[in-house]
Amino acid sequence: MNKFFNYTDVKELIPKKPLTANKYDFGNILLIGGEPGFEGAIMLSAESALKSGAGIINIFCLSSNVQNILEKRPEYMVLSKVDDLKKFLEKKITIIAGPGTTNYSRLNEILEIIYNDETNLILDAACIEIVKSKKFSSLPIITPHEGEAAKLLEINVEEISNKREYYAQKISDKYGVITVLKGYETIITDGNKIYICKDGDSSLAFAGSGDILAGLIGSFLAQGTKDIDSCLLGVSLHAYSATNSKLKRGLTANELIDLIRKNLNQ
Repeated sequence: MNKFFNYTDVKELIPKKPLTANKYDFGNILLIGGEPGFEGAIMLSAESALKSGAGIINIFCLSSNVQNILEKRPEYMVLSKVDDLKKFLEKKITIIAGPGTTNYSRLNEILEIIYNDETNLILDAACIEIVKSKKFSSLPIITPHEGEAAKLLEINVEEISNKREYYAQKISDKYGVITVLKGYETIITDGNKIYICKDGDSSLAFAGSGDILAGLIGSFLAQGTKDIDSCLLGVSLHAYSATNSKLKRGLTANELIDLIRKNLNQ
């Protein structure tokens, strides 16, 4: 595929839905996050995953958030105790860690329990920082904006802005990850190949946009799409849905999620 791409180029990657399939065939997702004051972030990520076709949504959060989430979405399974995560042992799951987090202190403990060679892992927000101290047997996907990328490399944000391709590849090389460097013309790279999305504009510049993207990539990954392909499809569908909304101002997170579902079904 060409270095520059848009949604039309990758639309064929949308996971198929066989007539005889069941919920387990469409993936088991565990979302970790939603700290006090940021509960909306994990809800948006979960909603994005659900409405893009994921089969099962689990949320691990503080006990104080459990009832609130269940009242809004009774189809989610909501957990608050680390011991509850043992049920995921020996299961293939996709973990989306980070939406609504300001630190990753509990993530190490959680991954010690449930991470294995078949685990798909997406790291967002504060949880991106774990790649500095932990190596993984398979390539995690990280979704930094320029500020988070600068923090990973301990350089100024301006340097990232001026050489986005170079530093995206440098992050992937240094930490052994697939990097989705968000921003205008989002970049996807595993350190070797590099792709640049031509869809998208500033209509995506609102709180919750990145949480939706993490959920979308995780959903496609859970449904069996390959890692890079999940990023290509997630990034471009996310951007295409915003651009084609014709709402240059005032697009909201929930509106974007519904547009994504609509475009997936066309």
